[in-house]
Amino acid sequence: MIWRPLPLLALVLVAGCTDAGPPAPEKTVAACTGGQITFGTAVTGELLTGVTEMLDAEVKGMTLKDDYTELATRTAQVRAPAQVPAREVYQRLADTYAAEDRPLVDLGKVHHLDTSGSATFDGTGRFVSYESITTLDMPFSYTCGGTTSQGTVVSWLATELAGLLNCDEPEVGPSPAGQRAAVTDQVRELRCPDA
Repeated sequence: MIWRPLPLLALVLVAGCTDAGPPAPEKTVAACTGGQITFGTAVTGELLTGVTEMLDAEVKGMTLKDDYTELATRTAQVRAPAQVPAREVYQRLADTYAAEDRPLVDLGKVHHLDTSGSATFDGTGRFVSYESITTLDMPFSYTCGGTTSQGTVVSWLATELAGLLNCDEPEVGPSPAGQRAAVTDQVRELRCPDA
């Protein structure tokens, strides 16, 4: 038997026959609405989001420009499987906090601080302006259609916190507001040269 190479046209036809076409679209999982939501224990904290450079107020009444460096950002979201209706879960938690006069930011909001401004000082010293937010991580379970899923709501309180640290004032000892003290300790370590 003599083997002969196939003509080019035949090779093209054979190659074309192996094409399976476009890939099948991925299946999407529809959210199961109207289920039972059970929230766990909230984990809260204070997140330092921005600081200025150290501002040297040599005389009283100086107005200095605040140029903030953004240190952290955060997105309000629901981390859970696709069958969990994120908006429904988030809104239920937001309604609970709003009833306690502690409103949460809207779902999907990304925190970015205002990076500019100015401050006038009544005294003299070396000052650092800073901003922070009160974070909230709320675990939950969601039961719907005979399935229970676990997830976490990631958010923060809508009220932003701002502060002013005088590097020339001595560091205070521990206080009941431990999270707030931890933030000022961070600011001092970042910006006060002799901290």
